[in-house]
Amino acid sequence: MNKKQSVTLVFFVISLLLGTFFAIYLTRDKNDVENNENLSFFKDEDLGLYFEYPAEFGNVSADIYEPGRRPGGTTGNKLVGTFSNFSGLEFGGITDDFSAGREGLITDTRGFRKEDGKYYFKFVSVKPDMKIEPYKVIQKDFGEMLILDDKSFEGERSGVEGPVFGVGEGRLAGLVNLKSGQFSGIVFYNSNPEELSLEEFEKILDSLVISRANLKTFVQSKSPVSYSIDIPTNWFWHEVDQGVIFTPTETVQIPQDTEGWALGSYFIINVENIFDSPAIESYEDWLEQNAMADREDITINGLSMKRAVLDAAGASGQAIRYVYLVNTQWALTILHFPYDTESEATKVFESAIKTFQSPVK
Repeated sequence: MNKKQSVTLVFFVISLLLGTFFAIYLTRDKNDVENNENLSFFKDEDLGLYFEYPAEFGNVSADIYEPGRRPGGTTGNKLVGTFSNFSGLEFGGITDDFSAGREGLITDTRGFRKEDGKYYFKFVSVKPDMKIEPYKVIQKDFGEMLILDDKSFEGERSGVEGPVFGVGEGRLAGLVNLKSGQFSGIVFYNSNPEELSLEEFEKILDSLVISRANLKTFVQSKSPVSYSIDIPTNWFWHEVDQGVIFTPTETVQIPQDTEGWALGSYFIINVENIFDSPAIESYEDWLEQNAMADREDITINGLSMKRAVLDAAGASGQAIRYVYLVNTQWALTILHFPYDTESEATKVFESAIKTFQSPVK
């Protein structure tokens, strides 16, 4: 296998100290809450979520439903958060690959986006985002949070007859984006404002703390392209001549002339000059030479990319490669091996790739 499809490193043990990284952990002084018998709090580091709520609501249960388990869908995962002593409040969200296979719910959300000062509710990815008019916008240190009412969605606002997607008459919702790798946003749904007033609902929302969920951010600012990607705090990066290798081990040991597959579970990001080879005359030629013939188009955070699953020559299993055309000369590639949708390493990679951004914002 040529250097385009593998990682060949000179014989030595790469033992790099971790570079400076940016990590935000969920931190909050909870003394006031713990000393107040009227308040409880919920904290989930995997979601990067913390909030306070009335103790009389009981315990919070946050469950992730896989395909086929209602209220989950036919693909993707759904988060459902409930309170043991109060059914009038719940929270939930869906993954980017979620499809319902049933009627839509307000908790089938991926958060919201803002464009030209207007807000859009992110429903299942196969459906267009829905324009919304928030009842109120709350500015927090982690970003904006939207309070929605029964006038926020067009169907409810204009009085369309028949079932329409929305909050529901007299009800309220709080929409917020997360920094979690799996769920990009959630909604808090208040279906019983008679018991949970707008004022009390806002207090819960105002207590929200959103953090990166057990993640750290690698930032590459070198020419010709800058980029960033989030990885779990228990993964490590190793900068080498070929690019940047990400592994679940703090050190890597690669004998001379050993294929990159010997690294075990990993992914690597590198930037390549498309015209390094005189035989290459176009980007299409380069894709063909780099085993990207059977590729598909995909968009990640507004970036148009190519994706292909590859057979790992000289090793059992498959790899997956993403390619981003930076400009007419440079292409950025992201290769993960072994690619197995049931493995923890692939799940980490799939979460990480969703956070990839270029240029660095």
